[in-house]
Amino acid sequence: MLTKTGLIINLTPDALTRRFQRALIELKMPPYRFHDLRHYSASIMHAMGVPDQYIMKRGGWSNDRVLKDIYRGTVADYEEKFVCMTNAYFENMHHKLQHRNEKTAD
Repeated sequence: MLTKTGLIINLTPDALTRRFQRALIELKMPPYRFHDLRHYSASIMHAMGVPDQYIMKRGGWSNDRVLKDIYRGTVADYEEKFVCMTNAYFENMHHKLQHRNEKTAD
């Protein structure tokens, strides 16, 4: 479906950046770089548990060094979710140990 040149759009990188920035302003969104979308996508996929080889394929990376060094950021929503999951696990384990100790004391 791509043209013979392989181009999806007929814009220079600078023109694409300028159009993206204008769109953010028009939509009243905070400023960020177009490239940040790639980082965010990789971070979300990692947080969702998508295996690295699929993240690498989608992002176009030939090895996982860049993926591991740069693109494994944390996402605040997922960070909170996993902190809560971890805390719940240890609270449950503590509750079970207390319950077991109460039974052996009887």
